[in-house]
Amino acid sequence: MRALLAHQSGTRHMDRLLWRLRSHIRSHNLPRPNTITLSDIGPTVAIDYGVGQGRQRVRNLMAWIPSLADVSLRWVLWPSGYLAVILSARMGAATFEISAGADIRELGGTMDYQRHTVSGRLAGHAVPTEVVSPVTETVLNAVLTAGNAPAVVVAA
Repeated sequence: MRALLAHQSGTRHMDRLLWRLRSHIRSHNLPRPNTITLSDIGPTVAIDYGVGQGRQRVRNLMAWIPSLADVSLRWVLWPSGYLAVILSARMGAATFEISAGADIRELGGTMDYQRHTVSGRLAGHAVPTEVVSPVTETVLNAVLTAGNAPAVVVAA
């Protein structure tokens, strides 16, 4: 009986979390994500913008910033050139992780492949690979508003 009550309570909690999320998306006219993962542990919500043009995916992520509290942004660049942007925030008791990304070259950046190191350059910032680094909304806005300069790959 306890297991059944715990299951029902968890289900109601997830229903409320999903209702709040859908309500938040509608009331703030936020872009619809590609995937949403809800977890009752925490509770946490993972939202991903993984389809479409790279700049638009990052814009979709940034559209959430004004509607959430305790926002922090970070990014990580992979040696392949894929730049992932992660927004962490709170909405009520829930923790949100919203992610989007694109090839750094699609965002107007460059990759530098040296003998033993790989790094990137984006909107005037050096971006090391495989290091999760904090990033500001100002820097991301600069990336999104930068002209579509031709992509360059430098190899040594």
